[in-house]
Amino acid sequence: MAGSFSWLRAPAALLVVFAVVGPVLDNYQLYVLSLIAVYVIFATGYNLLMGFAGQFDVGQAAFLAIGAYAAAILQIHLQLPFAVAVIAAGVLAVLFGLAIGVVVLPLRHFYLALVTLAFGQTVVLVLSLWRDLTNGFQGLPVPRPEIPGLSSNLAMYYITIGTAIVMVQAARNLVASRIGRAFVAIRESEIAASVLGISTVRYRLIAYAISAFYGGVAGALLATLLSYITPDAFRLTETIKVLTMIVIGGMGSIAGSIIGPIIVILGAEFLRISQSFQEITNGALLLGFIILAPMGIAGLALHRTTDLFGKVRSLLRRQ
Repeated sequence: MAGSFSWLRAPAALLVVFAVVGPVLDNYQLYVLSLIAVYVIFATGYNLLMGFAGQFDVGQAAFLAIGAYAAAILQIHLQLPFAVAVIAAGVLAVLFGLAIGVVVLPLRHFYLALVTLAFGQTVVLVLSLWRDLTNGFQGLPVPRPEIPGLSSNLAMYYITIGTAIVMVQAARNLVASRIGRAFVAIRESEIAASVLGISTVRYRLIAYAISAFYGGVAGALLATLLSYITPDAFRLTETIKVLTMIVIGGMGSIAGSIIGPIIVILGAEFLRISQSFQEITNGALLLGFIILAPMGIAGLALHRTTDLFGKVRSLLRRQ
C-alpha cells in the first residue's frame, strides 16, 4: 500500500519544507519565491509542448494573458471565488489552445512560427482595444484572496508554491504515461509515430491543450500576485523569457522547467536597474545555451552523471 503512494512523498516533503520556511521570510523574499513558482508552472506547460511534443510556438504569452484577464474579470464582474476563477481561467485558455492547435495542424516551421506569433499579438491587441471589458491600456486591478490568519503575501506564497508543486508532479506523471511517450515519439518523428499507430493529430491537440491550461493557470496566479495587469505585460518578450527559461534549464526535462525560472527570475532581480539590460541578458543567455549547451543545465547534469557512473563501473570491473 505504501508503494502505491510513493509518488506523493517528494511533493509532500516539499510542501512541508515551504510551509515551515514561509513565516520567517520577509515580503520581498515571499514575492520572489512566489514569482518563481508562477513561472515554474508556465515553463512546465511550455516545455511539455516544445520540449516533449516538439511543437514550436512563439505565442505562448497569449495563454498567460488569457488566464490573467479571465481570472481578473471573473472576480471583478461576476464575483467568483478565487479558486473557481483560476480553474475557469485555465479552462478558457484550453479552449483557445485547442482552437490555435486546429489552425496550426497543417503548418510546419516558419509558417507555424508566424501563425502562433500572430495569435499572441492579436490577443494583446484585443485586450488593449476592448476597453469596456479590459479597461484597455490602463489595465485592471486584481483582488487577492484572503486566508484568515495569514498576510496577503504569505497567502499568495502558499498558493503559488502549492499549485506549482502539484502541477509539476502532474507533469512528471504525464511524461511517464502513455501520453508522454506519444509526445516524445511525435517529437522524434511524426511519420514513425504514425506508423506505430499514434494519432499525431490527437496528441498534438492534447499537447496544445495541456500547455494552454498551464499557461492559463500561471497567468491567473501572476495577475493575482502582481495585483494589477496591463496588456503590455504579455507581449512577445514574455514568450522569449519563458523560452529562455526552458532552454537554460533543459528542453524536454521537467527538472529544467524548475531550474530555468530560478536562474532567470533571480538574474532579473539582480538586474532590476534596467529593463533593457534584462532583455539583452536573456537574449545573450538564450543564444549562448543554444550554441554551447543545447541540452541545458539539466541535460548537462544528466550527461555528467552518466559519464561518472560509467567511469565508476569501468574501475570496478577492472578490479
